[in-house]
Amino acid sequence: MFLYPLSIVLILLSLCGRLFGNSKIVYAWTLGFTGVAAVYDFLNTLPTALRNALHMNDMLVVAQNWLPFSEFGMAWLCPAVVGFVVGCVRMVLFDNKDMEEVARLAAGPDLEGSVASDDDYSSSDAEFNEPADFAVSAKSTVDEPNFSEQS
Repeated sequence: MFLYPLSIVLILLSLCGRLFGNSKIVYAWTLGFTGVAAVYDFLNTLPTALRNALHMNDMLVVAQNWLPFSEFGMAWLCPAVVGFVVGCVRMVLFDNKDMEEVARLAAGPDLEGSVASDDDYSSSDAEFNEPADFAVSAKSTVDEPNFSEQS
């Protein structure tokens, strides 16, 4: 019961991504909150003997009283909603223009909207400036099989 909540939330976020522009911030906050509750669900589904041996029963009872829907195995639902709301508020309040600049720089000089120049991608190795030189060099390192010798 650890991967199911994370999978369900990830699928729902992907389907509703247009609502929040597929913001990584919303994904991170929602999956982070869901992950914490998913750990509780995982520990709660362990065999009773193992829970007793690890002395986790008291902690799980406290978490069960604190998390709604935990008696139905849906303890991850409210933390997922809270994480989604926190992620959306974070996205709206702190619109990261700096991250857009980093993404444009990483995209390369050939893509529209990029602020990178061709000089940012120049090679410091003078012998491989041309693709043809690289192809000749790469071909010379490959040993071709010799089928003329028969054993």
